[in-house]
Amino acid sequence: MDIYSDIIVKHSKNPKNYLGNRGISGKQWQTTVGRFPACSENLILHSHVEDEKFIDLKWTGTGSIIMVASASICTDHVCGMTFEETLAWADKVFEYFSKIKDYKKDELGELVGLEQVKNYPRRVRSAILPVHTIKLTIAKIRAQYGR
Repeated sequence: MDIYSDIIVKHSKNPKNYLGNRGISGKQWQTTVGRFPACSENLILHSHVEDEKFIDLKWTGTGSIIMVASASICTDHVCGMTFEETLAWADKVFEYFSKIKDYKKDELGELVGLEQVKNYPRRVRSAILPVHTIKLTIAKIRAQYGR
């Protein structure tokens, strides 16, 4: 089976929540940078949060087709979720990509379309970079407000 599923191709050609060269304004945004230096991947995540809930997420960065697709899927999936819901979802994502447990689409969203990536450890890191960056955002915001 080809590692580049239709989901990966779809999201890499038309990534959701991608800023490109456009800036962000009009809201209070939290910016977090995630990196996977071994593959020269960078993800800059901009989050608008209210009461520990993701209201809006935008991103930009450079990386593989898998990282781009994952950033598109993750930012779309997490928008509207509370921090606790997001952290529970992130734990499932890590279990899924570590081959500890399988999950269905209703639990992980379109990330299940990256199933073949699980067989390529370097690609797994690209797929979970957005999830790590989202978790880092939560930790950063909670530390900022003493939670």
